[in-house]
Amino acid sequence: MEKLKWIKIENFRAFKKAEISDFGDINVFIGKNNTGKSTLLESIYLNLAQNNKDLLGIYPFRAIFSRRGISGIGRVRYSEIDDSEDVITSIVYYLFHSINIDKEELNKLMSSINSNLNEFELNAYFGEFPEDILKIFFREYVGYYSGDRDDIQPQIIISDGNNDILFSVVEKLPRNEIIYRIHSKSFLRFHIKRQNVLMVDEYIMRLRTLHSSPMFSFIKRIERYSKIDKEHLSKFLSDQLNTEIVDIIPKIFDIFLLLKDNKQMPVSLLGDGTKMALSYYYALSLEDTYVLLEEPENHLHPKLMDKIIDLIINSSQKNQIFITTHNLEFLQKILEKSYEKNINLKVFAFENLVDGIPNIEVYECDEANAALNKIGVDLR
Repeated sequence: MEKLKWIKIENFRAFKKAEISDFGDINVFIGKNNTGKSTLLESIYLNLAQNNKDLLGIYPFRAIFSRRGISGIGRVRYSEIDDSEDVITSIVYYLFHSINIDKEELNKLMSSINSNLNEFELNAYFGEFPEDILKIFFREYVGYYSGDRDDIQPQIIISDGNNDILFSVVEKLPRNEIIYRIHSKSFLRFHIKRQNVLMVDEYIMRLRTLHSSPMFSFIKRIERYSKIDKEHLSKFLSDQLNTEIVDIIPKIFDIFLLLKDNKQMPVSLLGDGTKMALSYYYALSLEDTYVLLEEPENHLHPKLMDKIIDLIINSSQKNQIFITTHNLEFLQKILEKSYEKNINLKVFAFENLVDGIPNIEVYECDEANAALNKIGVDLR
Protein backbone atom coordinates (compact mmCIF):
# COMPACT_ATOMS: atom_id res chain seq x y z
CA MET A 1 0.00 0.00 0.00
CA GLU A 2 1.41 3.37 -1.04
CA LYS A 3 1.19 5.91 1.77
CA LEU A 4 -0.21 9.42 1.45
CA LYS A 5 2.83 11.72 1.59
CA TRP A 6 1.44 15.15 0.76
CA ILE A 7 -1.78 16.92 -0.17
CA LYS A 8 -2.49 20.30 -1.77
CA ILE A 9 -5.89 21.91 -1.30
CA GLU A 10 -7.27 24.97 -3.05
CA ASN A 11 -10.64 26.68 -2.53
CA PHE A 12 -12.24 23.86 -0.57
CA ARG A 13 -14.35 24.67 2.49
CA ALA A 14 -12.21 26.42 5.12
CA PHE A 15 -9.08 26.42 2.95
CA LYS A 16 -8.31 28.98 0.30
CA LYS A 17 -4.95 27.34 -0.11
CA ALA A 18 -3.11 24.70 1.94
CA GLU A 19 -0.22 22.34 1.42
CA ILE A 20 0.52 19.67 4.01
CA SER A 21 3.36 17.19 3.65
CA ASP A 22 5.49 14.66 5.54
CA PHE A 23 2.60 12.46 6.65
CA GLY A 24 3.58 9.53 8.85
CA ASP A 25 1.97 6.18 9.61
CA ILE A 26 -0.11 7.85 12.36
CA ASN A 27 -1.07 11.49 11.86
CA VAL A 28 -2.73 13.45 14.65
CA PHE A 29 -4.42 16.78 13.85
CA ILE A 30 -4.84 19.02 16.89
CA GLY A 31 -5.91 22.61 17.48
CA LYS A 32 -8.80 24.82 18.46
CA ASN A 33 -12.18 24.72 16.75
CA ASN A 34 -12.50 26.27 13.28
CA THR A 35 -8.82 25.99 12.40
CA GLY A 36 -9.30 23.46 9.58
CA LYS A 37 -8.74 20.01 11.12
CA SER A 38 -11.97 18.48 9.84
CA THR A 39 -11.56 20.20 6.47
CA LEU A 40 -8.21 18.46 6.09
CA LEU A 41 -9.70 15.11 7.15
CA GLU A 42 -12.55 15.45 4.63
CA SER A 43 -10.10 16.55 1.93
CA ILE A 44 -8.05 13.40 2.47
CA TYR A 45 -11.26 11.33 2.39
CA LEU A 46 -12.40 12.81 -0.93
CA ASN A 47 -8.97 12.60 -2.52
CA LEU A 48 -8.52 8.94 -1.63
CA ALA A 49 -12.09 7.89 -2.47
CA GLN A 50 -12.06 9.56 -5.91
CA ASN A 51 -15.87 9.71 -6.17
CA ASN A 52 -16.12 5.94 -5.76
CA LYS A 53 -17.65 4.32 -2.71
CA ASP A 54 -15.57 3.99 0.42
CA LEU A 55 -14.95 0.64 2.07
CA LEU A 56 -18.41 0.68 3.69
CA GLY A 57 -20.05 1.24 0.32
CA ILE A 58 -20.87 4.87 1.09
CA TYR A 59 -20.47 7.74 -1.36
CA PRO A 60 -18.07 10.20 0.33
CA PHE A 61 -20.10 13.32 -0.39
CA ARG A 62 -23.18 11.75 1.16
CA ALA A 63 -21.14 10.79 4.22
CA ILE A 64 -19.67 14.28 4.55
CA PHE A 65 -23.02 16.03 4.25
CA SER A 66 -24.74 13.53 6.56
CA ARG A 67 -22.10 13.86 9.26
CA ARG A 68 -22.67 17.61 9.14
CA GLY A 69 -26.41 17.12 9.53
CA ILE A 70 -27.21 18.25 5.98
CA SER A 71 -29.63 16.18 3.92
CA GLY A 72 -28.29 14.95 0.61
CA ILE A 73 -31.62 15.47 -1.13
CA GLY A 74 -34.48 17.83 -0.50
CA ARG A 75 -37.13 20.13 -1.86
CA VAL A 76 -37.58 23.74 -0.86
CA ARG A 77 -40.63 25.71 -1.99
CA TYR A 78 -40.15 29.30 -3.08
CA SER A 79 -42.74 30.33 -0.50
CA GLU A 80 -40.43 29.03 2.24
CA ILE A 81 -37.41 31.08 1.26
CA ASP A 82 -36.77 34.64 0.19
CA ASP A 83 -34.89 33.68 -2.93
CA SER A 84 -33.73 30.51 -4.65
CA GLU A 85 -30.20 31.77 -4.25
CA ASP A 86 -30.46 30.92 -0.54
CA VAL A 87 -30.09 27.25 -1.44
CA ILE A 88 -27.32 27.94 -3.92
CA THR A 89 -25.51 30.05 -1.35
CA SER A 90 -25.58 27.25 1.21
CA ILE A 91 -24.12 24.72 -1.20
CA VAL A 92 -21.50 27.06 -2.59
CA TYR A 93 -20.42 28.16 0.87
CA TYR A 94 -20.18 24.59 2.07
CA LEU A 95 -18.07 23.25 -0.79
CA PHE A 96 -16.00 26.23 -1.88
CA HIS A 97 -13.93 28.80 -0.03
CA SER A 98 -15.86 31.69 -1.49
CA ILE A 99 -17.56 34.82 -0.21
CA ASN A 100 -18.95 35.81 -3.60
CA ILE A 101 -21.97 34.12 -5.18
CA ASP A 102 -22.42 36.62 -7.96
CA LYS A 103 -23.78 34.71 -10.95
CA GLU A 104 -20.92 35.89 -13.13
CA GLU A 105 -18.46 34.44 -10.63
CA LEU A 106 -20.18 31.08 -10.08
CA ASN A 107 -18.85 29.52 -13.25
CA LYS A 108 -15.32 30.39 -12.16
CA LEU A 109 -15.57 28.46 -8.89
CA MET A 110 -13.29 25.47 -8.71
CA SER A 111 -11.58 23.58 -5.93
CA SER A 112 -8.80 21.03 -6.17
CA ILE A 113 -7.54 18.39 -3.76
CA ASN A 114 -4.39 16.84 -5.17
CA SER A 115 -1.90 14.49 -3.55
CA ASN A 116 0.92 12.13 -4.44
CA LEU A 117 -1.79 9.47 -4.92
CA ASN A 118 -4.67 11.19 -6.77
CA GLU A 119 -6.00 14.37 -8.33
CA PHE A 120 -9.48 15.63 -7.55
CA GLU A 121 -11.40 18.68 -8.72
CA LEU A 122 -14.78 20.26 -8.10
CA ASN A 123 -16.30 22.63 -10.63
CA ALA A 124 -19.40 24.81 -10.30
CA TYR A 125 -21.54 25.54 -13.35
CA PHE A 126 -24.34 28.11 -13.39
CA GLY A 127 -26.74 28.78 -16.24
CA GLU A 128 -24.92 27.32 -19.23
CA PHE A 129 -23.84 23.72 -18.81
CA PRO A 130 -21.55 21.51 -20.90
CA GLU A 131 -23.49 19.17 -23.17
CA ASP A 132 -22.17 15.98 -21.56
CA ILE A 133 -23.18 17.17 -18.09
CA LEU A 134 -26.68 17.99 -19.32
CA LYS A 135 -27.04 14.50 -20.77
CA ILE A 136 -26.12 12.98 -17.42
CA PHE A 137 -28.38 15.41 -15.59
CA PHE A 138 -31.49 14.76 -17.67
CA ARG A 139 -30.92 11.01 -17.64
CA GLU A 140 -30.80 11.14 -13.84
CA TYR A 141 -33.99 13.17 -13.43
CA VAL A 142 -36.29 12.39 -16.36
CA GLY A 143 -34.86 9.20 -17.84
CA TYR A 144 -33.83 10.58 -21.22
CA TYR A 145 -32.31 13.64 -22.84
CA SER A 146 -33.52 16.02 -25.49
CA GLY A 147 -32.21 19.46 -26.20
CA ASP A 148 -35.56 21.25 -25.99
CA ARG A 149 -36.79 20.30 -22.53
CA ASP A 150 -38.34 23.33 -20.83
CA ASP A 151 -40.08 21.83 -17.78
CA ILE A 152 -36.83 21.33 -15.82
CA GLN A 153 -34.29 24.11 -15.55
CA PRO A 154 -30.94 23.47 -13.84
CA GLN A 155 -29.71 26.39 -11.77
CA ILE A 156 -26.36 25.11 -10.55
CA ILE A 157 -24.44 21.88 -11.01
CA ILE A 158 -21.26 20.95 -9.17
CA SER A 159 -19.21 18.19 -10.74
CA ASP A 160 -15.79 16.66 -10.53
CA GLY A 161 -13.15 16.96 -13.22
CA ASN A 162 -14.59 13.93 -15.02
CA ASN A 163 -18.02 15.57 -15.28
CA ASP A 164 -19.56 13.19 -12.74
CA ILE A 165 -22.36 15.21 -11.17
CA LEU A 166 -21.80 15.48 -7.45
CA PHE A 167 -24.37 18.06 -6.41
CA SER A 168 -27.25 19.70 -8.26
CA VAL A 169 -29.74 22.41 -7.48
CA VAL A 170 -32.63 22.27 -9.87
CA GLU A 171 -35.80 24.30 -10.40
CA LYS A 172 -38.85 22.27 -11.34
CA LEU A 173 -41.11 24.89 -12.88
CA PRO A 174 -44.50 23.05 -12.70
CA ARG A 175 -44.04 22.44 -8.97
CA ASN A 176 -42.48 25.81 -8.27
CA GLU A 177 -39.79 24.15 -6.14
CA ILE A 178 -36.06 24.05 -5.75
CA ILE A 179 -34.73 20.48 -5.58
CA TYR A 180 -31.21 19.81 -4.41
CA ARG A 181 -29.55 16.43 -4.56
CA ILE A 182 -26.20 14.76 -4.12
CA HIS A 183 -25.80 12.20 -6.84
CA SER A 184 -23.39 10.94 -9.45
CA LYS A 185 -23.51 9.26 -12.80
CA SER A 186 -21.80 6.44 -10.93
CA PHE A 187 -25.34 5.33 -10.03
CA LEU A 188 -25.74 4.24 -13.63
CA ARG A 189 -22.86 1.77 -13.49
CA PHE A 190 -23.40 -1.89 -12.78
CA HIS A 191 -20.34 -2.11 -10.58
CA ILE A 192 -18.96 0.57 -8.29
CA LYS A 193 -15.41 0.22 -7.10
CA ARG A 194 -14.84 0.49 -3.37
CA GLN A 195 -11.73 2.35 -2.33
CA ASN A 196 -9.63 1.31 0.66
CA VAL A 197 -10.51 4.37 2.71
CA LEU A 198 -12.77 4.56 5.75
CA MET A 199 -13.91 7.47 7.91
CA VAL A 200 -15.21 6.58 11.36
CA ASP A 201 -17.02 9.06 13.58
CA GLU A 202 -20.36 9.36 15.32
CA TYR A 203 -22.07 9.41 11.92
CA ILE A 204 -21.76 5.62 11.71
CA MET A 205 -24.12 5.39 14.67
CA ARG A 206 -26.80 6.73 12.32
CA LEU A 207 -25.82 4.50 9.42
CA ARG A 208 -28.50 1.90 8.89
CA THR A 209 -30.47 0.02 6.30
CA LEU A 210 -34.25 -0.18 6.35
CA HIS A 211 -34.49 -3.14 8.74
CA SER A 212 -31.22 -3.28 10.68
CA SER A 213 -29.47 -1.41 13.48
CA PRO A 214 -26.58 0.98 12.77
CA MET A 215 -24.00 -1.35 14.36
CA PHE A 216 -25.36 -4.31 12.39
CA SER A 217 -24.96 -2.34 9.16
CA PHE A 218 -21.44 -1.24 10.06
CA ILE A 219 -20.19 -4.64 11.21
CA LYS A 220 -21.72 -6.63 8.35
CA ARG A 221 -20.35 -4.21 5.77
CA ILE A 222 -16.84 -4.11 7.15
CA GLU A 223 -16.28 -7.68 8.34
CA ARG A 224 -15.89 -8.93 4.77
CA TYR A 225 -12.65 -6.94 4.58
CA SER A 226 -11.32 -7.29 8.14
CA LYS A 227 -9.65 -10.23 9.82
CA ILE A 228 -11.24 -10.45 13.24
CA ASP A 229 -9.85 -12.64 15.99
CA LYS A 230 -13.14 -13.60 17.66
CA GLU A 231 -11.44 -14.82 20.81
CA HIS A 232 -9.57 -11.54 21.18
CA LEU A 233 -12.71 -9.53 20.41
CA SER A 234 -14.71 -11.52 22.99
CA LYS A 235 -12.07 -10.75 25.63
CA PHE A 236 -12.04 -7.08 24.56
CA LEU A 237 -15.81 -6.85 25.12
CA SER A 238 -15.75 -8.99 28.26
CA ASP A 239 -13.29 -6.63 29.91
CA GLN A 240 -15.46 -3.68 28.99
CA LEU A 241 -18.80 -5.20 30.08
CA ASN A 242 -17.45 -7.00 33.18
CA THR A 243 -19.07 -10.24 32.06
CA GLU A 244 -17.81 -13.14 30.01
CA ILE A 245 -18.72 -13.05 26.32
CA VAL A 246 -18.90 -16.59 24.92
CA ASP A 247 -19.68 -15.79 21.30
CA ILE A 248 -20.75 -13.04 18.89
CA ILE A 249 -23.73 -14.03 16.79
CA PRO A 250 -25.10 -12.10 13.77
CA LYS A 251 -28.87 -12.38 13.37
CA ILE A 252 -31.29 -10.88 10.89
CA PHE A 253 -31.58 -7.38 12.38
CA ASP A 254 -28.75 -7.08 14.90
CA ILE A 255 -25.53 -8.54 16.28
CA PHE A 256 -25.98 -10.40 19.58
CA LEU A 257 -23.46 -11.14 22.31
CA LEU A 258 -23.87 -14.59 23.87
CA LEU A 259 -23.15 -14.36 27.59
CA LYS A 260 -21.88 -17.10 29.89
CA ASP A 261 -25.36 -17.76 31.33
CA ASN A 262 -26.72 -18.24 27.77
CA LYS A 263 -28.42 -14.86 27.81
CA GLN A 264 -28.13 -12.76 24.67
CA MET A 265 -27.43 -9.05 24.52
CA PRO A 266 -28.05 -7.04 21.30
CA VAL A 267 -25.12 -4.82 20.38
CA SER A 268 -27.49 -1.95 19.56
CA LEU A 269 -28.36 -1.69 23.28
CA LEU A 270 -24.75 -1.26 24.41
CA GLY A 271 -23.59 2.14 25.65
CA ASP A 272 -22.35 4.69 23.13
CA GLY A 273 -18.75 4.35 24.30
CA THR A 274 -18.77 0.57 23.89
CA LYS A 275 -20.41 0.78 20.46
CA MET A 276 -17.88 3.37 19.28
CA ALA A 277 -15.03 1.23 20.65
CA LEU A 278 -16.43 -1.77 18.79
CA SER A 279 -16.54 0.21 15.54
CA TYR A 280 -12.91 1.28 16.06
CA TYR A 281 -11.98 -2.35 16.75
CA TYR A 282 -13.36 -3.46 13.38
CA ALA A 283 -11.94 -0.48 11.48
CA LEU A 284 -8.46 -0.91 12.96
CA SER A 285 -8.48 -4.63 12.17
CA LEU A 286 -8.34 -3.82 8.45
CA GLU A 287 -5.20 -4.08 6.34
CA ASP A 288 -3.87 -1.81 3.58
CA THR A 289 -6.47 0.84 4.37
CA TYR A 290 -6.49 4.57 5.03
CA VAL A 291 -8.37 4.89 8.34
CA LEU A 292 -9.70 8.33 9.31
CA LEU A 293 -10.90 8.85 12.88
CA GLU A 294 -12.73 12.00 13.96
CA GLU A 295 -12.21 12.64 17.68
CA PRO A 296 -12.05 8.95 18.73
CA GLU A 297 -11.78 9.92 22.39
CA ASN A 298 -15.47 10.92 22.47
CA HIS A 299 -17.63 8.71 24.73
CA LEU A 300 -14.61 6.67 25.86
CA HIS A 301 -13.71 5.97 29.47
CA PRO A 302 -9.95 6.56 30.07
CA LYS A 303 -9.26 2.80 30.40
CA LEU A 304 -11.14 2.12 27.17
CA MET A 305 -9.23 4.97 25.54
CA ASP A 306 -6.00 3.13 26.43
CA LYS A 307 -7.23 0.03 24.61
CA ILE A 308 -8.22 1.99 21.51
CA ILE A 309 -4.79 3.65 21.45
CA ASP A 310 -3.18 0.20 21.59
CA LEU A 311 -5.33 -0.82 18.61
CA ILE A 312 -4.28 2.32 16.71
CA ILE A 313 -0.58 1.64 17.39
CA ASN A 314 -0.84 -1.97 16.20
CA SER A 315 -2.98 -1.05 13.20
CA SER A 316 -0.48 1.58 12.00
CA GLN A 317 1.90 -1.22 11.00
CA LYS A 318 -0.56 -2.29 8.27
CA ASN A 319 -2.54 0.89 7.60
CA GLN A 320 -2.12 4.66 7.47
CA ILE A 321 -4.14 6.47 10.11
CA PHE A 322 -5.37 10.09 10.38
CA ILE A 323 -6.90 11.38 13.61
CA THR A 324 -8.40 14.64 14.85
CA THR A 325 -8.53 15.22 18.60
CA HIS A 326 -9.07 17.91 21.22
CA ASN A 327 -8.10 15.66 24.11
CA LEU A 328 -4.73 16.28 25.76
CA GLU A 329 -4.81 12.96 27.62
CA PHE A 330 -5.41 11.08 24.37
CA LEU A 331 -2.53 12.92 22.71
CA GLN A 332 -0.17 12.30 25.61
CA LYS A 333 -0.93 8.57 25.75
CA ILE A 334 -0.58 7.99 21.99
CA LEU A 335 2.69 9.94 21.95
CA GLU A 336 4.13 7.90 24.81
CA LYS A 337 3.15 4.55 23.33
CA SER A 338 4.29 5.51 19.82
CA TYR A 339 7.65 6.66 21.18
CA GLU A 340 8.11 3.39 23.10
CA LYS A 341 7.39 1.30 20.00
CA ASN A 342 9.25 3.57 17.56
CA ILE A 343 6.11 4.31 15.51
CA ASN A 344 6.28 6.93 12.76
CA LEU A 345 3.80 9.37 14.30
CA LYS A 346 3.42 13.01 13.29
CA VAL A 347 1.50 15.74 15.09
CA PHE A 348 0.04 18.58 13.02
CA ALA A 349 -0.82 21.48 15.31
CA PHE A 350 -3.31 23.88 13.67
CA GLU A 351 -2.50 27.21 15.29
CA ASN A 352 -4.88 29.49 13.36
CA LEU A 353 -6.62 30.01 10.05
CA VAL A 354 -6.23 33.46 8.48
CA ASP A 355 -7.97 34.31 5.19
CA GLY A 356 -8.23 30.63 4.33
CA ILE A 357 -4.52 29.90 4.90
CA PRO A 358 -3.85 27.50 7.79
CA ASN A 359 -0.84 27.93 10.02
CA ILE A 360 0.29 24.41 10.92
CA GLU A 361 3.23 23.38 13.09
CA VAL A 362 4.51 19.85 12.40
CA TYR A 363 6.15 17.74 15.10
CA GLU A 364 7.88 14.39 15.02
CA CYS A 365 6.85 12.05 17.83
CA ASP A 366 9.82 12.89 20.08
CA GLU A 367 9.50 16.62 19.31
CA ALA A 368 5.81 16.55 20.23
CA ASN A 369 6.66 14.83 23.50
CA ALA A 370 9.15 17.57 24.31
CA ALA A 371 6.71 20.32 23.32
CA LEU A 372 3.69 18.79 25.07
CA ASN A 373 3.32 21.66 27.54
CA LYS A 374 3.16 24.22 24.70
CA ILE A 375 0.78 22.02 22.71
CA GLY A 376 -1.34 21.46 25.79
CA VAL A 377 -1.97 25.18 26.18
CA ASP A 378 -3.54 25.23 22.71
CA LEU A 379 -5.68 22.18 23.46
CA ARG A 380 -6.92 23.51 26.78
